[in-house]
Amino acid sequence: MPSVRELKNGKLVCRDHLLVVCPYCTMDLSFAEAADGEEDDDEIDEYESAEEDDRVFVLSGGTARFMPQWDEQILGPANTYRIEKDYENPPKPLSAAMVKKYDCLACNLTWLVGENGEAAAKSHPSHHTYQHDYCGTNRSLIVYTDGACEENGSADSKAGVGIFFQAGSKYNVSEGYALSDVATSQKAELQAIARALEHVRTKVLPDRIEEIKNGQHFLDKMSLKDIKDFRLIVTTDSSYAVEGICSNLPNWSLNEKKDSYRNKAGKAIKNSSGFLNIIKEVEMLAEVGVQVVYHLVKREENLEADALACSSLEWQLNLVSM
Repeated sequence: MPSVRELKNGKLVCRDHLLVVCPYCTMDLSFAEAADGEEDDDEIDEYESAEEDDRVFVLSGGTARFMPQWDEQILGPANTYRIEKDYENPPKPLSAAMVKKYDCLACNLTWLVGENGEAAAKSHPSHHTYQHDYCGTNRSLIVYTDGACEENGSADSKAGVGIFFQAGSKYNVSEGYALSDVATSQKAELQAIARALEHVRTKVLPDRIEEIKNGQHFLDKMSLKDIKDFRLIVTTDSSYAVEGICSNLPNWSLNEKKDSYRNKAGKAIKNSSGFLNIIKEVEMLAEVGVQVVYHLVKREENLEADALACSSLEWQLNLVSM
């Protein structure tokens, strides 16, 4: 049965969609509204001020690794609290097929099904996985990434990226990119993640904000933040990228003058610029309420992103041959 939530201004709304009259929950709470006839412009205008408090924590090291078997959004805090977690020596993550997801055709995005169940995940545009007051993000968006490289490491090398949200999504990306030096598979894998983060920040998030502003009413500041913010699960088959970010990066130091990472021995980390681009995007997303984690999967569980990446190479080769 749909539950009710009371906003700070005293209005009652459905918990999943934050609507006074909700067609999804078949709930009408307008009887509880104050009968003073005052306009709600101040409440609607609070959207702008809500953006000021959107910051979420940047996860680092092992905490940035998405582990379905101990994930709080999937199991709930009460259950994950009992699980002993070794972030330094994590187990292999569960297969992507064992992670329940929901493809929302309305927003062209794929959302995690969590503790609140499938009905909550399907509720557009909230897509809740679970609801707890202390949590910064109550839903998780899933994106798949992959990089591809032709003539790996040679002067004639070409690279491309694939970013997959769901079949036929307007947000899917298949594109080549230029490098100042030779392309490699590892560089392409890092570029795919950085490009996905940028794409979410510059395209997906603004569209989501606009949809919420147009479709949700009577929201106070905290309610706006609650429904807008989300966790982004970056799914990739690149152990190089995930282990680099979640295991090795905490042991690196940043040489700001040379804009590169160094290991404990002072040696430059290969492909530092690729890792730096990812971290910069992660930090920018955290400023606007998006928290990033990484899910390492098998190659056969990332075929859609791989196909998009390979298609970008075919397009480049056809262009050269014309």
